[in-house]
Amino acid sequence: MSRPGRVQIARAACFELLGRVFANPDAIKQEMLRRDCSSWIEDLDEPGRVWAEHALAESYKPPRQRASLMHPPTPSAPDRERIDVLLVTVVPNEAEAAEIVFDLGRDHPGARRREDGRRYHEASLETHRAGRLNLVLTNIGESGNTTAQGALRSMLRLYEPELVLLAGIAAGRLDSVKLGDLVLPRKVWYLEKGASLPDEFRREAQERRLPQRLYTLVGEHRIRRTGFYEQLQEALTQLDDDQLPPGVKRTHKPGFDSDASVVASEKLLRDGSLRKLASAEGVDRKIKLGDMESWGLVQAVGSGSVGEWTGDNPPEWMVVRAVSDFGEVDKDDNWQMFASVCALVGARHFLQVTYERRKDAVL
Repeated sequence: MSRPGRVQIARAACFELLGRVFANPDAIKQEMLRRDCSSWIEDLDEPGRVWAEHALAESYKPPRQRASLMHPPTPSAPDRERIDVLLVTVVPNEAEAAEIVFDLGRDHPGARRREDGRRYHEASLETHRAGRLNLVLTNIGESGNTTAQGALRSMLRLYEPELVLLAGIAAGRLDSVKLGDLVLPRKVWYLEKGASLPDEFRREAQERRLPQRLYTLVGEHRIRRTGFYEQLQEALTQLDDDQLPPGVKRTHKPGFDSDASVVASEKLLRDGSLRKLASAEGVDRKIKLGDMESWGLVQAVGSGSVGEWTGDNPPEWMVVRAVSDFGEVDKDDNWQMFASVCALVGARHFLQVTYERRKDAVL
């Protein structure tokens, strides 16, 4: 368990045990409860230890002379570290791709483990339009919108980024993209909310469009004759042959699409439902991707315009995906590593070639 998690549990345990000490007139039971409380104190932070030790001392006084038991102090949040880009992956293949593309690794000098127990890599990137960007890269480790939302909110207690970028693999719509294609969606859909009626599930479709500035930049982005394919080929040379799809060479040139939407589901897609969602009876003809984290990103970070974010200096967000399967019954994992590398190269290339700093960002 992470250090913050242990502190929170220890605070709750000490408060409950001390409350029972203060309420119980039996001296023997009081001493047993004090002993139990003492076993939790080592897991508290410094303000918590001071509070618990003071409360234990008070508990030895006669009831009429004791000060009232106060709630434990809330652990102080660390100062948020200002950075340009927080780049987040989800599954292990994507984390491995990030290490390849950004030349990271366990011995990377910018690697450190933070208060939330997660490992972060600090890096820099020289860009055409934004100068040198300070990046922090990390991995969530588990798929799902709820998991992503919680993990990202934890990260945003530590860092104050200008941009949060989610990069990795996704399912693609069979009739709109090909395996390995790079896609920068400009809209995120969430279709899990709704009402269960006797004969149907009435869906409540929710959507968020990229912040306007990024919406425009993504529409301008190009990968041909801008160095993308050269960067991809170089990164693919670091993969073993068995990590590539059967029959696919490292010189393979995937397609690119920036006029697309992604639908974020709570379930792994294996039913071909993307085609139905993009049909005339569906919700958006531009739905070409399905994943399990993009809505978690939107909810944790906010859209930059609709008000999810409640802190100061709201970050912008975007998603970079590459197609690893078609979300069908017979899907396999052959393209996962290729698509992971493609997505991470795509994220790096966008930052390097097209991304511009926000003029209103607090520097």
